[in-house]
Amino acid sequence: MSRIVLFLIISASDLKHQVQSTAVKEVLPGENIALNCDIKHDGETSWFVLHPEQAPIHIFHNTLKLMDNTSNPVYFNGFNESRFYPLLNRTTWTINMRIDNVSQWDFALYFCMIRVNGEMKSGNLIKLKSVFFVCFFLAQNSTSEPKSETKNGSNCKLCCILLGCISLLFMVVSSAFVCYFEKRGAKGARTHKEKTKATNSNPVLEEEERDVQYASLDLKKKTPKRKKKKKVLQNDVTYAAVKR
Repeated sequence: MSRIVLFLIISASDLKHQVQSTAVKEVLPGENIALNCDIKHDGETSWFVLHPEQAPIHIFHNTLKLMDNTSNPVYFNGFNESRFYPLLNRTTWTINMRIDNVSQWDFALYFCMIRVNGEMKSGNLIKLKSVFFVCFFLAQNSTSEPKSETKNGSNCKLCCILLGCISLLFMVVSSAFVCYFEKRGAKGARTHKEKTKATNSNPVLEEEERDVQYASLDLKKKTPKRKKKKKVLQNDVTYAAVKR
């Protein structure tokens, strides 16, 4: 372990020169990701994290038991197996590292170190970046990135294009809805206004309506009632005969 610490102190000043061979990994906060070690496992593997302007931080040291191909990782500096744990790749015989529930603090540089024939060797740097900022990072480092990173660049361009298309489509649909409702409201108001104006600005029509009303009043004149003739009551006449 003391040899590992000594090697880190010696090689910490040279890490900036290795950034040009950095592999970029894209991930969203809250997701899981596996970081691959590019050096074949030979019994002991350690993983480290490197933040800007800081010394490398030891995450865990893993020793593979060749008898049953099991490992017994030892964690350092507050790291634990709840989020950081080793993964054995039996095809390449490398010890990779998986990070669960990636947080903002996890966006940093990572690298593995292997003890090979008694000597410590450092693997390539892996830069963990948020998918929202990877496009900006690749644009700034396009002149210094190796050809092996062109795949990540193309994926980033595709991601940016898709996001732009989705935003444009959303704006078009929103504008269409706004125009539709505004046009519909304006049409209804214009129709009501035209009807009101047509009714109020036609004096001939109003005059004709008044004439019709007067005509109807003339036709409804009351017929004078006939006076009843008084019947003259005839008095009964009594005739008397006078005898001489």
